Amino acid sequence: MAACFKLPSLAKRPKPAFQFPEFQWSEVKIEAELGSGTFGSVYLVNYDREDRGYVIVKKMKGESAEAKRRFGKEAGILNAVKGHRNISEFLRFCKKPYAIMMEHACFDFTPFGVDKKLNTLEDF
Repeated sequence: MAACFKLPSLAKRPKPAFQFPEFQWSEVKIEAELGSGTFGSVYLVNYDREDRGYVIVKKMKGESAEAKRRFGKEAGILNAVKGHRNISEFLRFCKKPYAIMMEHACFDFTPFGVDKKLNTLEDF
């Protein structure tokens, strides 16, 4: 009796391209750089198309295919966890240059009688 088995497919399936709401870099007005690291910089920006006032944009440094893949993966993870109370909401993605737009979350001391909003506690 002959053995019957199925060989696994060795062909790679194409990965689906990520689909996010997009924005154009020319649409944002940088108000301040909040921080910078090895892989990118984070800016406080004014974006008229969002009714939130200010938003945060993380702009990727570098243009390697691997860096773009990782940045796209980060955007996908942020987009998937929308609505989590401990994670800033993902809003939009820009492809030239690669950038992620998120809600602006800050430390607001107004409820404690201090008229101060800060991005980091180091500024307090």
